Amino acid sequence: MTVSDIANEIYVELGSPTSTSVNAISTWLRAKVGDLNNLIFENFVLTDNEIVDSAGTQINKEAAAILKKLYKVYDYEVSIRTHMNAISTDTILEVNDQGSSVKKINRSEVSKTLAALKKEEEISLKYLIQSYCQRLSSPSQIAGDDTAQGNYGNTVLDYRITI
Repeated sequence: MTVSDIANEIYVELGSPTSTSVNAISTWLRAKVGDLNNLIFENFVLTDNEIVDSAGTQINKEAAAILKKLYKVYDYEVSIRTHMNAISTDTILEVNDQGSSVKKINRSEVSKTLAALKKEEEISLKYLIQSYCQRLSSPSQIAGDDTAQGNYGNTVLDYRITI
């Protein structure tokens, strides 16, 4: 998969937001290849527009999914920061003239909701990383001795069935 493909998938999955673009996401992805390597113990490098490993094989779908999840966590961080910086200003959402009603946005509740969503994405990211690393791991030790032949007939009567 190319960086552009991953960025386009992220952009579409986020609902094509107007606050960012595919190029901005691509730039972020290029900068985070090292973070991905640290998280999943791989050695991906960026060549032109592709993320490849040391053998030249393109990034697999599981690692790309982790990279996408990293971006989603980052996107929530940006949203939370934006809302926290704007808490000091009141945003009026609706004003009625004759009925004299004013409706304001409760920014702290929006920030709490975004923080909860970010936490869910972080938990999902953690599970993706664990399953990726577990899939690639091999057992370091196998307990037991399977080389000795078992002895299974000494204590039980030996019934033979003949046809």
